[in-house]
Amino acid sequence: MIGFQVINLVLLCIFYHPPTFEEKKIEHGKTRMQLLRDFDWLGLFLFIAGCTLFIVGVSWGGTLHPWISGVTLGPIIIGLLTLLGLGFYEAYAPIKEPLFPPRLFKAMRQFTIPMLVMAIGGMQYYSNATLWNRLSQLLYAGDEVSKGLYGEVLPLGTVIGGIVVVFSKKIGHQRWQVFAAIALQTACVGALSTATLDNPVKSIILTFFVSLCTSVNLLNGMVLVGFGIVHQEDIGTAAGLAGTSRLLAGAVATAIFGNVTNNKYSQTLASAVQSNVSQFNLPAATLTKLVAAARLNTAAAFKNVPGITPEMQAAAILGNKQAYLTGAHLSYQVALAFGLCGVIAAFFLNSVDERKYTRKTVAVQGGDRKALKEKKLQSTA
Repeated sequence: MIGFQVINLVLLCIFYHPPTFEEKKIEHGKTRMQLLRDFDWLGLFLFIAGCTLFIVGVSWGGTLHPWISGVTLGPIIIGLLTLLGLGFYEAYAPIKEPLFPPRLFKAMRQFTIPMLVMAIGGMQYYSNATLWNRLSQLLYAGDEVSKGLYGEVLPLGTVIGGIVVVFSKKIGHQRWQVFAAIALQTACVGALSTATLDNPVKSIILTFFVSLCTSVNLLNGMVLVGFGIVHQEDIGTAAGLAGTSRLLAGAVATAIFGNVTNNKYSQTLASAVQSNVSQFNLPAATLTKLVAAARLNTAAAFKNVPGITPEMQAAAILGNKQAYLTGAHLSYQVALAFGLCGVIAAFFLNSVDERKYTRKTVAVQGGDRKALKEKKLQSTA
């Protein structure tokens, strides 16, 4: 992946030539100090504080603290209230340069829905990214080389998905491209909830397509946002918010799916190990140590179990795999529910206006903006 990022950086330097500050100053007429002074610092603080508190609360729930404890509920509730307050602040406060321009969110099919679909796609991707490395190494990989190969499944899907998007313009109908991508992604995530210990090929194929569909969804989503925005000056903000939504949703997904998997794993580990070693009639104290050793899954931990035999160790290791797979199944089922919401939302997307596939895109957007203003004036007349 480092190699790919180096290539990306080189291509960015060669082909990306944004306007200079002096060129942009002709439009807004502000100095750097004026831009810093007008920046929405309070909105930024509320956004960071609200997201951080919410994610911390979700991360603590069921692991460090019970879900019903004040330590868990406090950050979650305060975080949500902070984000709610941010929405009212952005909508009604006299801000010169709002961090979240209300007019962007009013453009439902051009901005809000694509951002939502991208966020849900990101959640499904990160649910898989959270689970796949641990799942593949624990269940399928037998040595360090195979662990590395299994770890490349996600990046490979991401790269191939990017190549597919190169043909997005030729294919057209971006609405249906995104709809198909998130529908296939959701179907693969749902199918992963039936993963088994003895069928790694199935898990590899499904994981590959989850990753591939993520690239198709997210990259097309950025195109829809960029071409769909009527106000040219909002494109940078819209693209930034769309990308942030994916990362934020991914952070929330990592916390949720990690919690769901680990909690279910902890609940089922003891019973899975006990069921597998029941034939050995172990005393309770030895059984407790064996369960603890299975959780650590190291040779040193198993050596500390009195009277351990290779058969007992193999049975405990199998129980550990079964318990983790049960937790992963539940996480994939939760991700499936999010994905279905994304499929419904994707149905309401717009495709890229083909008039904007020219060198006169800015002029077309200017005409659309003028028509929108005239429509508003007629409605208020």
